[in-house]
Amino acid sequence: MKSSRIISTVSLAVCLLVTSCGNPFKDFKIESFEIVQLKENGANAATAFVELGLDNPVAAFELSGISAILKIDGQEYARLTTPESEKLIISKGKQKQHFSTDVHLCEGVNPFLILSVLQTINGPSLKLDIEARAAVRGGAGARLKISKDLSDKDFGAYVKKYVSGMTFNKVLKDLKITKLQLQGGVTDFDVVSVTAPEGTRSFESELRLGLDIKDVPLKDGLIVSDICADLNMDSETFAVISSRERQSIEAADKIYAIVISGDMKDDFNPCMLLSLLKEDKPRIFLTGSLLVDLGFKIKLPFTFPKASM
Repeated sequence: MKSSRIISTVSLAVCLLVTSCGNPFKDFKIESFEIVQLKENGANAATAFVELGLDNPVAAFELSGISAILKIDGQEYARLTTPESEKLIISKGKQKQHFSTDVHLCEGVNPFLILSVLQTINGPSLKLDIEARAAVRGGAGARLKISKDLSDKDFGAYVKKYVSGMTFNKVLKDLKITKLQLQGGVTDFDVVSVTAPEGTRSFESELRLGLDIKDVPLKDGLIVSDICADLNMDSETFAVISSRERQSIEAADKIYAIVISGDMKDDFNPCMLLSLLKEDKPRIFLTGSLLVDLGFKIKLPFTFPKASM
């Protein structure tokens, strides 16, 4: 009996280390990865409750000492670690496994780098490198390394669905001069790029906004400038953004480009930006003001977009 157990343990170790085409363990794979819950743990860490979808065609075994590195375009962004004492019993077949893990951002990384997953044009490569100890229950084992490509998650489509189709009807009044009525809607929305320099907590993003504006009773349209807003995730503000660009808005269906820059709030836990990877994603929206130049200037408050996801 003891001899049989030793043989089984050795066989599993060979399965983990050998990559020949005759190795049945090569078909073990991670089919899905989801962050189900994310809770703050101090000022710069978090605890995540994770769901793994697994396909195990071989005999049952256990995983322990699970760790992972999340990479965005090849750059290490966050580390996930679990204590060696926490074990997952992997049965044969397809299954869902859940476990808690500690999350820390990698040293020197810009937390805003994760905003690049919201790009609707040329989204980044998103990859999870997982390492764990695999062993027959109670026996010796070996290290298992698997990479999971998360780039197939279309976060950009999530953004476009949220914003496109938004309509508005706004009346601006100045008792002495004029009355301006704006009608129309957002026909398209793209996050073209996100630039997040290493070692900082700032970012710059180029946005492309399709607007269909009607009934602007001015020959040269109107000028929008001096955007200043809070960038919110659900009920929490995580960054302050601004744009000094002057944009001429015309009474036509047109694509407008705008560049915004932002800085993270000092009291925000940057690990919480990983909420963007959850299946139940948070609502991202802006609340602030902009300056409208109609020949005279009006400061307008706004919330964009108003609709919920």
